Amino acid sequence: MIKKLRASSLPALAKCGLWKSKPFDTALTKMGNDRHEALEHAVKNNDRTKLDALPAEEAEGVNWAINYVRANTSNTWPMEWEESGTLHVDGITVTGRWDLVNGPSGFDLKNQLPSDGKSYLPQLALYACMIMHRDGLKNFTYHVMYAAPKVAKVHEFTLEEAENIIGETVANAVKAEATPCSYCSWCDRAATCEALNQTAQKVSESFSNELAAYDPKDLTDPVNLSRALTFSRALKPWMEEVERLAKEHALSGGELVGFQLKQRAANTRVKDLNGAFNAVGLPAEDFMGCCSITLGKLYDAFASAKGITKAEAKRECQELLAEHLQPKTYIKFLTKSK
Repeated sequence: MIKKLRASSLPALAKCGLWKSKPFDTALTKMGNDRHEALEHAVKNNDRTKLDALPAEEAEGVNWAINYVRANTSNTWPMEWEESGTLHVDGITVTGRWDLVNGPSGFDLKNQLPSDGKSYLPQLALYACMIMHRDGLKNFTYHVMYAAPKVAKVHEFTLEEAENIIGETVANAVKAEATPCSYCSWCDRAATCEALNQTAQKVSESFSNELAAYDPKDLTDPVNLSRALTFSRALKPWMEEVERLAKEHALSGGELVGFQLKQRAANTRVKDLNGAFNAVGLPAEDFMGCCSITLGKLYDAFASAKGITKAEAKRECQELLAEHLQPKTYIKFLTKSK
């Protein structure tokens, strides 16, 4: 029987009562913490030191959030940064720490908009509920700031609405039933989840004659693990083909219930290195340290300049660059036995 829940787990638990977080990605967690610290220090102390230490693209999004907070907060109420709260729901203790509360309004910094099927609503409802109970409020406004796309979403909660969202989420966690959902890829139980494995087996039975039954509860057994891997690879071609057909349908203007076609900008690339070098005015050594070389393109350019074949260009370039190339790294992967 569960006794405690964390605010960050509520969005997934609202979908699947058996969801369990994977170990945190330390690099992503650190960057998230750095964004939050930069936001707080800039607004609270008018100190941009932590903001300036962020990578340029990250700093741009956080700077937008700083301006958003300043435009939507009031001196009428205190600025409560990174404070913790507790709510007791049907014998379960739910804890969480909000980013910023300013009277009847809360502010939460995220990076990317949630993908289809995901929602931060249960987490926000918890924070709103904590403050409304503490301060005797009947309504609470939450501003969710998505730094990467520079978009804010505003959610209005009544006390009753927030309590209902939290109550339903906690009840789902207590029920502890596995339900395949959009949070499966973030779940530490995904590989052994009976509900997810049953779904995979039903789909794969129709198009693979290589499959043998396996026990998803015991993937420490090499036989079970081998069979499970065969299942996953049998599903992959089907999944990719369905994804391709669905995308083609959407790109042609068709509609898909429960899905929408979105786009996001690819990383910005420099099209003229010489022009960029002259424009920024950095010393050559510093500028070169920001660049990388695509060896295949270098071989092509060398072959064209010297009037030789690409194979000859590759051999000559590798000899000329021998002391400047990093040692090869090798990636290990599983391939099916013959």
